Amino acid sequence: MKIGVLGTGMVGTALAGKLVSLGHEVRLGAREAGNAKAKAWASSAGKGASSGAFADAAASLNQIRRIVAINLVLGLITVAVGASGRFWA
Repeated sequence: MKIGVLGTGMVGTALAGKLVSLGHEVRLGAREAGNAKAKAWASSAGKGASSGAFADAAASLNQIRRIVAINLVLGLITVAVGASGRFWA
């Protein structure tokens, strides 16, 4: 499954890392494209890990039929799951 995790804090990187270790393709989204913490996570997390801005993470999810997006920004947790190919929160 392709999963977008929005947020590069302790919870976001831990959750994203576990999902990659389970075989999922995970894009870790940060406020800014090229975020150093997100890039470092993607290079160390293994196959299936990538990073980008929040918009990049959402755009990559829009290209598939089933998505999961997890928003961990500003202490708010939002999970959106869809089968329509559209991203929403």
